[in-house]
Amino acid sequence: MYIEELIDYLAHFSITKNAYDSKVIYSFRDLSFSNTGLTEKQSALAIKLINKHKTQIESLLCRDIQTYIDNPKFKYKIRVPSIVRTIKIINDRLFNNKVIEVRFPFDEKILDTIRKQQLKSMKRWDKELGAWIFELSEENIKFLVDLFNDSKFEYDDEYQSYVDQITRVVSNIDQYAPILTKDLKIKNSPKHLPEITTTDTVSAIFQARKFGITLWDDEINQYIDNNLNPVIKKFVSNDITKEFDLCIDNADVQCLELIIKKLGPTLFIVPGGAELNKLQLAYDLLRGMALPEKNISVLFRLSNENGKNFNEFVKNHQLNNPISEETSVVFVSNKLPKTIKKSGIRFNSVVNMGYNSAHYTLREFIKDHQNLVTLTKSKVKIV
Repeated sequence: MYIEELIDYLAHFSITKNAYDSKVIYSFRDLSFSNTGLTEKQSALAIKLINKHKTQIESLLCRDIQTYIDNPKFKYKIRVPSIVRTIKIINDRLFNNKVIEVRFPFDEKILDTIRKQQLKSMKRWDKELGAWIFELSEENIKFLVDLFNDSKFEYDDEYQSYVDQITRVVSNIDQYAPILTKDLKIKNSPKHLPEITTTDTVSAIFQARKFGITLWDDEINQYIDNNLNPVIKKFVSNDITKEFDLCIDNADVQCLELIIKKLGPTLFIVPGGAELNKLQLAYDLLRGMALPEKNISVLFRLSNENGKNFNEFVKNHQLNNPISEETSVVFVSNKLPKTIKKSGIRFNSVVNMGYNSAHYTLREFIKDHQNLVTLTKSKVKIV
């Protein structure tokens, strides 16, 4: 039996391990999954960990494993640690296009960051090259620049050129990125971006956000600092793709009202098992904002056996409206109805009241959705 197989058993959930051992064991298992051998130092540590948990492994396998510890065999060749730190542009041997090749000595912290980073473009570990491969994109270059900003790497000329260009743009962001200015216009506006149509500064800030613009000149920044309450200020400064927490108090409700009115249409997600309570709560908030019932559409019903009161609430408050041009708020629960896609409605904001039991299609729909808000009765985030 190979050491890698014993490590895999050791990673089994039924074997008790402390947090440090678990982290090391799972990193070794990940290397095995990628058909990558351990280094000499890692191999010695792997044997030590197997020996430490020998009794539990033997109980799991119902056999003695001492012989495998005394005479260890490895499935993959012992790897010599790389001391190379290089980033360069190469031709991808799989897809015959240019990619970024990154080589660096083993570092669990860096590897963990790479694995967890949600990039829109491709990344992969290439065992034969002994390098990480990233699609050549602005996003990936920026990610790598930030990741290795304190490390000494050797760049080839082409990659260095891209880094210099991005650094120049970041250093002179006001010359390149779309920015809302004090005269309520978009500076550096892309060709097909709509113009700001309001003369009110707050409305302009939210309208710019609807266009994906969250940069402002100094005068707008000063206006935000001096005129917006802390919750609204924090929201408009929040990354447009990052979830934002709101609770039900005056300052937060003011922010929610602006989101509903300035970043609509809005999708409300109601958790299964608490449909009536959550809908009543949302209804009271929306009516407090003077939003007419005709602009609210509840797109799900419950069985009369368990949800008669919910269905009657929807009917009695005239919330069973089809999606139309007047629709401001749509309520769903557990899954995304096909009528949403058919209607062509495009949500500019999402209010999550809890989706722990939601169908994966709904989870995927709101994943990284712009202006995603989690609404609670307190500052405790919904799980």
